[in-house]
Order: sequence, then structure tokens, then C-alpha cells
Amino acid sequence: MELTCKHCLYCTSSGKELFNHVLLHHNVKRVPSVNCGFQDCPVTFSTLNRLETHISQVHNKESMNIDTDEDEDNNQSSKMFQCTHYNCNYCTENKSTLRSHVFRNHRKTNLEKVNSFNDQPSVPVSSTETMILDDDNVDISTIKEEELLTAFAHLYLVLYSKHNVPNSTLQFIIEKYRVLINESNQLVETKMISAFYDKGYNKTDIEPIVKMVMQQHPLIELHCSKGKMGSDFKRKKEYTRLFPYIKPIGYNLGLNGSNKPCQYHYIPIKSSLENLFKFDSVFEQYTNRQNYSPSLNLIEDIYDGSLFQNHPIFTKDPTAIQLILYQDEINLANPLGSAKGKFKLHNFYYTIANLHPWCRTSTDHMQMVLLCKEVDVRYFGLNKVLEPLISELKDLEQTGIYVRGQLIKVNLIVILGDNLGSHGIGGYTENFSTSKYFCRYCEESRDNWLLAYKDSQHVEHDDVDGNNSENSHNQPTPRTQAPGRTRESYDFCVTQLDINPNGFRGVVSNSRFNEINNFHVVNTMPPCLAHDLFEGIVQYDLYLALTYFEKVYKLKKEIINRKIDNFAFLVLEKLDKPSRVPIKGYNIGGHAVQNWVFLRFIPLIIGDKINRKDDVWKMITILIQVVGIICSPSICNELLFHLDSLIKKYLSIRVKCFEVTLRPKHHYLEHYPQLIQVFGPLMGVNTLSFEHKHVFCKNFVRTSRNFKNVTKSISTKHQYYQSALTKNEMFYNSPVIQSANTLEEFTYDNNIMKCLVSIFSVDELNSLHFGTEVIYRGTQYCKDQCIVIGSKTNLDICKLKLFCIKSKKVYAIGIQCDGILDDDFQIYVLSVSDNYIIIPLSNLKDYTSYSIYTHKDRPVIVLKHIINL
Repeated sequence: MELTCKHCLYCTSSGKELFNHVLLHHNVKRVPSVNCGFQDCPVTFSTLNRLETHISQVHNKESMNIDTDEDEDNNQSSKMFQCTHYNCNYCTENKSTLRSHVFRNHRKTNLEKVNSFNDQPSVPVSSTETMILDDDNVDISTIKEEELLTAFAHLYLVLYSKHNVPNSTLQFIIEKYRVLINESNQLVETKMISAFYDKGYNKTDIEPIVKMVMQQHPLIELHCSKGKMGSDFKRKKEYTRLFPYIKPIGYNLGLNGSNKPCQYHYIPIKSSLENLFKFDSVFEQYTNRQNYSPSLNLIEDIYDGSLFQNHPIFTKDPTAIQLILYQDEINLANPLGSAKGKFKLHNFYYTIANLHPWCRTSTDHMQMVLLCKEVDVRYFGLNKVLEPLISELKDLEQTGIYVRGQLIKVNLIVILGDNLGSHGIGGYTENFSTSKYFCRYCEESRDNWLLAYKDSQHVEHDDVDGNNSENSHNQPTPRTQAPGRTRESYDFCVTQLDINPNGFRGVVSNSRFNEINNFHVVNTMPPCLAHDLFEGIVQYDLYLALTYFEKVYKLKKEIINRKIDNFAFLVLEKLDKPSRVPIKGYNIGGHAVQNWVFLRFIPLIIGDKINRKDDVWKMITILIQVVGIICSPSICNELLFHLDSLIKKYLSIRVKCFEVTLRPKHHYLEHYPQLIQVFGPLMGVNTLSFEHKHVFCKNFVRTSRNFKNVTKSISTKHQYYQSALTKNEMFYNSPVIQSANTLEEFTYDNNIMKCLVSIFSVDELNSLHFGTEVIYRGTQYCKDQCIVIGSKTNLDICKLKLFCIKSKKVYAIGIQCDGILDDDFQIYVLSVSDNYIIIPLSNLKDYTSYSIYTHKDRPVIVLKHIINL
């Protein structure tokens, strides 16, 4: 049975050798992903044991059946072994018998060959005839020196760039490794001479041959002081020769206030794009996305937004590359320490919208563009730092890049970032606390906005519940919406800056990005969900609600913290368990995802202690619905009208229940229904995945403790890591099975067998691959979790039991359930049936998986977002 590597032409009959080959030559990821090498089998595994189990239980039986059939058809006799010596016709059915024959009858001939070889030292060892007797007629293939060099270079490159092993430590390991190889060679040399001596060979004849061979050990030659892996300089020279490497370019800014030269580093977008499109998985997605057809009533991607639909380039040229640029500031030092702000960097990354949404969230493919110290940005100005970036974007718009012989234009579509960064890039005011005009989406003044909600504080309970009141005085005062910003209004504000140098209607400067022909900063800067919602409104308003519950229901924060600690969060939420609520403060703390989990699960944690008719509790349940719609990957137009209504209700209750002034982020929330129509689902253009990219920079600085010329060291390390990634594919389009099973394990279950037979024929069952854990389109699905398969009056839910794969298509088998909404807790109570169903995962509209919790002895699930099927 022959197993073939999916990445190269390597072949082997051992699953262990295939697994080790992929780890050594192709894998850079934290979790290994090794394809089964048997013919067209699409299954991928993350551990050696699962791969070997799969091969032995599935493919060994297939190959045994094939061999048996061939033997029966051809009536072949057992295999015969022929002696390979000249003029010898000896044959036998037993290998050991052949060895005995060679030793007894051809020992003298073999000694003559050895002596002849010893007299001609110039002949390489590999070119000699049969010298080792026990070769079993097997042609042993050796690794070429260049392949061995590439394997070791890739290993050291991964250690250096991904695992942050310092050069000094790596050099120490290599030197010790070289010493150990020399010592082990002496042991091997002694054992080889002893083995030949035991076979009857002359020690004086064998010893010089063995020593000569051992002195030419390729590992010693690679790692010696003169070898290609012998020093840091030589290793980096080989890194850049063997793997595509894009060197960061240093730009001089001049002398700062301390009369010190300042420099930042830039990585050309054109070079990194060309390198990115060398991956087959990236080019395949780019090609498939050109055939994307938007839905009539559903907004599922940035392609469905009005920004893309009305773009002058993308609507005419579907082959154009759509750049998504991200900018943010990152603090490398302790923000509370003495070096606070000293090593703060201004970072730019990019990805492309031509990838599937579930692939855009990974960080490895995100390319670094620019790194500059924040103090240098403030001193020299952002416009000077942006010069190479703006120049290249303008050039790419005109000249494009060549991808596999085809000229493709490149255009910027959106710029992501937090509010402070987006306002700085866009030329808007960065004073959110006192500025009259603080919004980049409209020209609303602070006073008019706050006054509108102060007039709506008399909203009654019936209005909150959505019922119409007969008394007109119970309705909130109609509010006149401020005009939204347009390119014309922005340009008009820029013309007024000569008269108003401090800014006009929130515009303080003209953005350099407006120099790009088909781009303007108006309505091309999506909101930041992480900072607006989870580290903004949710963080502050939840703390107000908890403080209110403490006063009214005597539910102290210490009790809430104990409930959080004792709540049994399951796998999907355990890593982002909510942080403890501060006893004194003004927000709940925690990072964005922790606060998101806290908002979703707060009804299960403290809901039993609160009156359901309490306005503050209704405020929380409305906020859960608002966040659920905003975070939904698929939104219909009717749901946007409902979202707009919920936001107005939420803000009205918030103003009525608490005297704390609304924040600018509450105003940004009002624009979300309109922004979803412009950018598509906001989770597709969120900053959370880009924020995770900062981890690479922080980990490097913390392990190396090197703050000297930090922009150069970080950008160089990042580019070396990108070089290491080129050894493997960027994305895996095949499903990854985490635990493999065989059909025989489920034959006793009639329900599962009925589902399988309803889809597949009896002959097809033998070609299926089974498992209880699978990764598909970036989402991990496990046994006993739930997926939503439909939505009518209630949710149609499938409780997962088994997965089967055929030709890269994944089918899920599970128990059909109904999900009934508990409106007071915003959870779905499961009604489990006895009916088993089988569905292809590719047909799902929502790929999210959910863990099953227990509330009041009922199985329940807590949704991450509104299901809109």
C-alpha cells in the first residue's frame, strides 16, 4: 500500500513516515494537519495515532481485499527470492534461507569485493555494488543533500521566527548537536566494525572504509563551523535563498526633538501580494469568489454591501484584488510601568476581501505593511509616515500585479481600526469627550443628540414592550436625523479649514488616502465592534445594571463573582470565561470576547434573582438582541428595521434608568443598521482577528527583550515567519478529522445506519470516513454539540452524533430537536425527539456550533447571534 504526500511527490508505505515527513517539510501550524496519503482519501488528521488507526482500519482492509482478488484471479504462486550473485540460479521462498545461502556460498566473493573497494578509495561508497548482505533486494532511497539542507533550514527558521528561539540559544543548540553527532558517530562506527567482524570480515580491511563513510556524515558537514547551518549569518543566508523572503525597507524621518535620527520600516504590498498568490489555496479562493452572486434579500458578505455594489472598479472588474487595510496602535511595554508609551507602535496590516469570510479571520495570511513608533508619528506627522503606502496604493491602482501570467488591478476597499485611529486616518477630530461634532458618519452635534434622548425619558412600560399607547404624551419626541456625511460635504469642510483652522463640522484635515482615485474616507471606515460594543457599551452599561441590582435586589458583586466562578462554562466558552466584576469602578473589565460571553450568559448566571418586568432587566435583554443581530453573519432587510427599533428602545430605557450621560459610542450604535447595508455583516469587517495579530509582535519583544530598533527587528522577524509559511499551503480546503472511527463501530445503531442508507448505497458505505470530531470551514464540530439547521416558528436544531466524509463533503448525523425561545432569558429550550437526520454541512446557512447547557433541569443553548435563515 503506497501513501503519497499531498504537498509533494514523496511516497511511503508507512503512516508514521508520512506523518513525520509532513511535520518536517510542510507543517508550520501549531496543530499539525496531515492528509491521509491513500489515493483520493480527503481525510486530514492532527495526531499520528489517529492517522495510523485510520490507515489500519480503513485502507489496510481495502488493500488486503484487492490483493486477495488478484491472487484468486491470477492464481499466482507465492513470491520467490532469487540470489543476485553472478552465475547463481539459487531460488527460495524464504528470505532467511537466502541469507544463509549467501553467507555459506558467496562469502569469499563478498570479501573480494570489499578488498577491491578498499584498494580504490576514490570511488564513492554509494557507487559500489552489493556490499551489505542483508539488503532483502530493497532499493533504499537516500535524501538528497539539498533536501536535507532545506529540511534543517526550515526547522531552524520555524524555531527562530515562530517560537522566538533567540539566535544565541539556537547557536548553542546547534553546537551541542554537532558534538553529540560526533560522539554518536564514534559509537556507530565501533558497532559497525564489530558487526562486520562478527560476520567474518577482516577488521583491518573494514575499519578504514567505515571511518571514511562516517567522516562524510551530512549532518556534521551541515553543522560544522564551515557548514551552511554553522552560524547565524550563514543560516539567514540560506533562509533567504531557499524560501521567498521580502526584506523590510527602512525610511528615515530625520532628527527628532532630542536630535536623534528616527526610522520606520515598510514592507511593499506588491511583493507580499505576489508571494501570497503563489499559494494554490489562496488562488483557488480568489478564482471562486469571482463567481459570487449576491442574494436578493440577504446580506451575507461585504460583496452584498452598497459600497461594493456601487464601486466603480469592482462592479466592472470582478478579477480586481480588494484590499482591506487595518491600522492600530500597540503597546509593547507594560502600560502601567515606567516605560508606558515609550514603545508604542503604529502598525498597518492588510488582508484581501477575495478570500472566504471564514478564512479572513486567520492571522497567518495577514500581511504586515508598516511599523512606526507612535512618538515619531506624533512628532513628524502621520502624513509623512504614510508617503510610501499612499504612493504604492496609487501605483497598484494603475499598474496592478501579475498573478500567474495575468495582470490584475489592486484597489483599496475599506480601512479598519478603532475610533481614535480611524478618525486620525480620516482627518476627523480625535476629541470625543468635548468636541461638538464627534461622528465620522454624520454631522450630528453633541447637544442636539443628547437633548433628543432627554426628551424621551417619559417612555412607559407598555411602550418598552412594543405596545401602542393611546396617550400621545407617552410617545418619545420625534427626532430630526442629522444629515449623513458625503464626499461632497467632506470636501466642503476641507475648503473651510482655511477660515477655521481648528476644524469645521468635525473635519480637521484632508486625509492622504483621498489622493487615491477610487477611494475616499467617507463611508469606507467600518465601525469597530470590539471597542464600540464589547469594550464600550456592554462594558459600561452592564456595570451600571449590576450596580442597580446590588441596590434593589441586594445582589452584591461578591455574590455575582462567586456565581461566575462556579458557573460550568463548556468548551466553546471556557477559554473566554468572563472576568470578575470589580467591586468599585465604572466598568466590568475584561476583554471584548469575555464581555460578549458575559452578556450572553448573564441571564443564566443571575436571571433567577431579578424581576422580569424590571426596566433595567428589559434593557439587558434588548441589548442581547441588539448584539445578536449586529453579530449575525446573515441579515435580511426586515431584520435591519427591527434592529433600528431595538436600538432606539435601548437608548431610551438607558437614559430613563440612569443619569449617567450617554457616550459617543451610543451614538455610533444608531448608525449600525445603515452601516450593515453599506459594509455587509459587521462581523465580516471586525477588528478582533487583526487585534490577535498583535500577539506576534508582543510575544517576540517579550521573549527577546530587545527594544533597540524595534520596528526593524519585528518586521524582519515577521517576514522570516512568512517565509517559513511558504513551505506549506496557507489554507486547508479539506475537512480535518480529529478522531477517526470505522463503520463497524456503528452497525449496532439502527438509527445511524438508516440515515446512512437513506443517502448512500451499500457499496458506497465502504468508501466513507467517519469521526466524532471534525473541523470544517474553520469551525470545530464535536459530538453532543448542536447546530441550527432551520428556522420557522421555532429553531430546527440537530444534536450531533457522528460525521461522515465522502469526496471532501461532510455529512452530519444527529438527533432532531426543536428550540423554543425563552424571551425572559434570551435562551432556547431544547425539545429532543427520537428522530435521527443526516445533513450535509455545506447546506448550512449558519456554521456556528453550540454547547448544550442545563437551566432549571432543561437542556438549553445560548445563541451567539440571531438566526436568520
